[in-house]
Amino acid sequence: MAGVTLSRQLTKAHRVDDLNGSRFKFLPLDTLNRLITEENVRSELARKPPRRPRISLTSASEQARTLASRVVTKKGRKLFVILVHLKKPWDVRKLMDAGLNDDFLPLFRNGQGRNEDQLQSARDARIIFNPPDDWEDQDVDDFIDKQWLVLAPVFGTSGAHRILDASCPLPLVKVDGTIHGPGSVVYKTDVHPSQQQGIMLEYQNAEVALKEFKRDKDFQQERDNLKRIRKLRNKHITIHFETFSQGDRSYILFPWAGGGDLENFWKSRDNEARTHQLALWSLEQMLGLSEALYALHEEMGQDANCRHGDLKPQNILHFLTGASGGILKISDFGISRVHQVGTFERDMQPTITRATSPSYEAPEAVVGENRARSRKYDIWSLGCIFLEFAIWLVQDWDAINRSCDARTPKGPQPAGGWAHFYRIEGPNVMVHPEVPRAIHRLKSLAPSAPGTALGDLLDIIQANLVRVDIRERLDAKSLCEKLKQIISRARANPAYLFGSG
Repeated sequence: MAGVTLSRQLTKAHRVDDLNGSRFKFLPLDTLNRLITEENVRSELARKPPRRPRISLTSASEQARTLASRVVTKKGRKLFVILVHLKKPWDVRKLMDAGLNDDFLPLFRNGQGRNEDQLQSARDARIIFNPPDDWEDQDVDDFIDKQWLVLAPVFGTSGAHRILDASCPLPLVKVDGTIHGPGSVVYKTDVHPSQQQGIMLEYQNAEVALKEFKRDKDFQQERDNLKRIRKLRNKHITIHFETFSQGDRSYILFPWAGGGDLENFWKSRDNEARTHQLALWSLEQMLGLSEALYALHEEMGQDANCRHGDLKPQNILHFLTGASGGILKISDFGISRVHQVGTFERDMQPTITRATSPSYEAPEAVVGENRARSRKYDIWSLGCIFLEFAIWLVQDWDAINRSCDARTPKGPQPAGGWAHFYRIEGPNVMVHPEVPRAIHRLKSLAPSAPGTALGDLLDIIQANLVRVDIRERLDAKSLCEKLKQIISRARANPAYLFGSG
């Protein structure tokens, strides 16, 4: 930009951390690399020649050329940006002569007393630098403050955890909205394209879900669960990008589900024609979710297994990437339990965490609360979700709501006012009468009549999933096998897939 100083170009290129506000600004990496070229560095140095007496213009020009090459080729770009903001561009030579380069940032004052003027690298406490002799205390403070402009993190997809300084800006350029939960807040936001590595490659955009935790205990539990679960690499399980802590706040960075959750899917697509393609996609997604559950239950390694514990439509996300129609993925592993296998361990430390979504919880959440929870707890929840999926496919969203209303207690009940799929009467617990009624209604309609794919799905739900006695519920592997048989037959015979209505 002819006539515009480098300092001015850099200032105009600052981006605001949209989560933390205008006090937190950063210079995107792509802008830094575009502006800090040998030519621009040389021009900036020439604009402010060194003050050393009796230095010729020719000598100053040659020194600027040599130093510009050094800045660009020897990891000095970030240092130079900081010093341009301090109006001390030539001091980059002093810092680099002392062995400093961009890799040692950020720097802090080295403790108290006679060493407090020294600068210590946060990356390695053994690396200590003395600031230039002519710097005042304010110059050191300004350097420490301005360095954060060039130190916004680059988020990746490795699942790593990092601890960020409270002064570090986040490369979040747009916060579109928030979702408040009982122990967390989720922000929809964009990571600046140059401050991410692999996110856009995998999801075609920079939109992410940033989950901020109110309690460190909740963060640690979900982080530990996710570290184990990401090893599965199942395409129907949501994998986090990274975790980080900043001050007293902790965050997990997830991919953003552009289609919302499963409930959003049912609502937003309610007017869509119920085609054979939609029915087949839905069955394939049910199989995918079942395979994800099998992976959680059985593939965590020889010494561990897992149950989700809070399956519900709101924890099944719809990603618009991949094949036509997108893909459904299980999410929210804050309540999932990864524990050691073995009777003794289970007897001594039963996994009895109460789920947070009573509508889809299995009856053993209330009956026999002090007993260890089986992985077949999740099978009940999945059966409830599949039943509502079938209701939506054959009827609509209003039909789901009517069925929910029919399960909701009209007066004081021991189980509260939730629309459970079970009912407690005195000492007895039973499948709620609305469940077989809903299945009967669906079977009276052509798309889900007996002998159709959905009709067979309803048989599985009634006989093998939504069962009070956990011994009568299928395990995830057996459920997958039955769904594969239905899908295989449906692909070969469209009439079987969706009836003849």
